[in-house]
Amino acid sequence: MKKILLLIVFFLSIYCAFALGVNENTLEYEEPYILSYPENMKERGLEDVVLPDSPKRVAVLLTKPVRTLHALKVPLIAIPTAGALPWPDDLNVKEFVIPYDKEINIESILLLEPDLVVLGDYQYNTYGQLLSQMGIPVYYVDNSTPFTYENIKNEVLSLADSFDPDGEENRRIRESFALYEERAEDFKKRIEDQRVLIIQQQGNGLSYQTEGGTVGSAFKMLGFNNCYDASSGIGPFSYEKALDGDPDLIVYVGSSNSREENRMMFNEELMSNKEYWNSFDAVKSGKVIILENMHSVVHGVSIFEQQEAILAALKDIGY
Repeated sequence: MKKILLLIVFFLSIYCAFALGVNENTLEYEEPYILSYPENMKERGLEDVVLPDSPKRVAVLLTKPVRTLHALKVPLIAIPTAGALPWPDDLNVKEFVIPYDKEINIESILLLEPDLVVLGDYQYNTYGQLLSQMGIPVYYVDNSTPFTYENIKNEVLSLADSFDPDGEENRRIRESFALYEERAEDFKKRIEDQRVLIIQQQGNGLSYQTEGGTVGSAFKMLGFNNCYDASSGIGPFSYEKALDGDPDLIVYVGSSNSREENRMMFNEELMSNKEYWNSFDAVKSGKVIILENMHSVVHGVSIFEQQEAILAALKDIGY
């Protein structure tokens, strides 16, 4: 009778072990894999995503978090096609066209059998609800905030804390931000009351960019005051207002990722309005830098590439 009771207790313990989610070989509890949200997303009612294990097949349906997730070594199986900002050479996964004005071919994503799909918050009521109803876990990324330095940093660190909370890549990313901020503070000490005019090629016309824009935010970090004090990001360029700003530095962001093509476009602008541009002290003293279009479109950790490009361009003209 005693042996029978012992056997019953043994089998009950095994049953409870499986029911509670323990490893059958070690009889140790397997902790779930939790993807947490930053506070601004929790305030919208989103709850942490709880998975039985770390995701092995992740499909991403917006460009913004791709580079950061790749840097965190998240196993990606599908991403959107690259836009102005090209993907790294070692990111070799299936690319999908993600149209803004048409429906995504969700069936082609499902055929890849993802165990996690990353969406933008704007996709919550469409693809998010559909995928959730099908039992596929979904993690949302805030796509509504301006692409300023602080917002990009918060987004990157949030993803790092969710997908690699105690990992080496998380540590490296944090060190990269700390290093840049230290360099930016050192740069600020070398300039005083410097004003910057940032112009961006938009088709056949020009626009200005304030400190609320991606490039404008980067120059604000370095201590430059923008000639346009609005924080709206970008707007139609005004020749008269730009001249009144009396900039110490002019930044031209071209529409190409080729520096030479951008230089040619800017030279055409200079020649077509020669008298106007020659009235700028910045032009006469050579305080003009030209940036590729890719540096105006920053996604996650690509901000480090933008920072290096800007610092190198400033060094070339004597800063």
